[in-house]
Amino acid sequence: MIAYRRGERSVFLFGFAKSERANLDDRELAEWQQIGRSYLGLDDCGLDTAIAIGTLMEVSYGEAEEG
Repeated sequence: MIAYRRGERSVFLFGFAKSERANLDDRELAEWQQIGRSYLGLDDCGLDTAIAIGTLMEVSYGEAEEG
């Protein structure tokens, strides 16, 4: 499950193998949606704090490495 705000950010929230479970139930879905809204609502300082304390991990994609 990914929380996504177009042009701003994506946050990977939760994943599972379909061989291990069929799907999320309504309660779980609502909880993950609320968590996603919370993460998408963070400003830069909030994101930096969440990354610093290990709640979130930043993953870069498509950026050229300098060498």
